[in-house]
Amino acid sequence: MIVSFPKAYQTVPKSYFYHPSIEEWLAKPQRKNELFTENEIYTYNGINYRSLAERIIAEQIDKYGLLFQYDTVYDLGIEQVSIDFVVVNPWNAKTVIWEHFGAFNKSKYADSMNQKMDTYIKLGYSQSKNLIATYQYHIRNTERIRELIETIIL
Repeated sequence: MIVSFPKAYQTVPKSYFYHPSIEEWLAKPQRKNELFTENEIYTYNGINYRSLAERIIAEQIDKYGLLFQYDTVYDLGIEQVSIDFVVVNPWNAKTVIWEHFGAFNKSKYADSMNQKMDTYIKLGYSQSKNLIATYQYHIRNTERIRELIETIIL
């Protein structure tokens, strides 16, 4: 995002543009989910993703200059959850959890998906506020992904 600024502004430290808490967020070590890493075959910007859909989401997040962690284990109060994307708006520090459910037509996966969404709701997360849940049909049109980013994260 800063590369789109005039050259004179590009040399100014990023901390002048970003919310003060972003440096702390960036310094916090990511706890990568180590399950199913063999399925990470779609690469973008040096990160391997488990699905083409998740790679497309990452590309769209990146186009807006947002920060994110992929497939990370987070402590959310009393629960430890593996999250597809934790997205942070660096200008206002708004943090959003983004889950992409690509195989919900499989009963075991659907049960896991429902349990994960119940956990988020129990912990105070709500769709379109600080939680985004997408499904395979959302990925067919990247315009829908951009709408979610613009209305919920920005």
